[in-house]
Amino acid sequence: MKFKKALVTSLLACMLPAAVMAKDLQVGVSMALFDDNFLTILRTAMQKEMQKDNVKGQLEDAKGDVSQQLQQVQNFIGQGVDAIIVNPVDTNAVKPIMDAAKKANIPLIFVNRKPAGELTDKMAYVGSDSELAGRLQMEALAKAMNGKGNVAILMGDLANESTRDRTKGVEAVVAKYPDIKVVQKQTAKFTRNDAVDVVSNWMTAGDDIQLSPLTTMKWRLAHCRRWVKTRTIS
Repeated sequence: MKFKKALVTSLLACMLPAAVMAKDLQVGVSMALFDDNFLTILRTAMQKEMQKDNVKGQLEDAKGDVSQQLQQVQNFIGQGVDAIIVNPVDTNAVKPIMDAAKKANIPLIFVNRKPAGELTDKMAYVGSDSELAGRLQMEALAKAMNGKGNVAILMGDLANESTRDRTKGVEAVVAKYPDIKVVQKQTAKFTRNDAVDVVSNWMTAGDDIQLSPLTTMKWRLAHCRRWVKTRTIS
């Protein structure tokens, strides 16, 4: 997280002209959702960094609404902010945001969720390689399972590249292990309650599941540990 914050700060410094850096900076931030544990941590970290660097930040909650997020970005532009940070609601629906920022010649940084499409000048993405993350988590599970057994894949919001690419990484590793079988695969849309419901249904269905890669889900670890303890690793 510290590296991600430092990288955002560095990118802003590179993108903004010296004349802008000499005055008080104003940054507009649109988060996909405030009611999300990880995004709350991310938002709080950004606020702390802004306070430390004397940057005036306006943080808005898109509440999972693509149209509302675009309106927030348009409002930032109308207010004359020096830069815009966006955590996209839908990574496939960011073109209008990119077009608006480009037309206004305002630096645009996407964070945590990688946007679909090519980033142009004064645009950047700060986040992880989602497919690699999926590969790493499934390799760890495969090792814990001694290369055999059944797994279930609990996915996040299918509208986001992190869900799609991490799942792709998980399935690529599964394909290398003929004795590992995916017996369940379902989305919980990044919400804790949906995740609990999905996994509870898996348990009551009686499927023989050893472990589950929680692809892109910010799910309470206590629930995860409790569920894993009920499984028998082959």
